[in-house]
Amino acid sequence: MNRELLNKTFQLMLQNTVVTLELFFAALILSMLLGLLLAVGRRSKNIVVSGIIRLYLLV
Repeated sequence: MNRELLNKTFQLMLQNTVVTLELFFAALILSMLLGLLLAVGRRSKNIVVSGIIRLYLLV
C-alpha cells in the first residue's frame, strides 16, 4: 500500500515536471522570437516600424 502511494506520488511529480519544462521551453522560444523581431524592427529603414518598436521599448 505504501509502495503504491509512493509510486503514484513520483508519477505525479514527473508529470508536473514535464509540463513545467514544456512551458519553460515554449516561453524561451517565444521570447527569442520577440527579441529577433525587436532587433530587426530597430534596424528597419521604415520609419513607422522603427518608431513603433522604439515606442514599445520605452513602455
